[in-house]
Amino acid sequence: PTQKAIREMGGLEVLVNLLETKDVKCQLGSLGVLSRMGNFFETRRYLIDLGIVSPLIEMLKHPARDVRILAAETMASVAMMRKARKQIRVRNGIALI
Repeated sequence: PTQKAIREMGGLEVLVNLLETKDVKCQLGSLGVLSRMGNFFETRRYLIDLGIVSPLIEMLKHPARDVRILAAETMASVAMMRKARKQIRVRNGIALI
C-alpha cells in the first residue's frame, strides 16, 4: 500500500530526478529508497518506464564508492525485468558492472 501511494503521488519521479543532482547525500538517499522499492514488480516496471536505467549506468561511474554500490544494487533489482536488461546492454552498462 505504501509503495502504491508513493507511486501515485509522484514520489518515484522525484527519487529518479534526485539521481541527477550533484549532491551525493541526495543521490545516496534516493538510491537507498529506490533499491528497496525495486524489489516489487509493479515498482520495477514503473521505474523502467521512468527511464531509471540511464542515470543508474552513469552512477556506476561515480567517484564515490557508496554511490556506485547502491547504484549496482538498484540496477540488480531493476534488471529482473527483461526490458531493463535490454536497456542495460544497449547502453553498454554491462561493462561497468
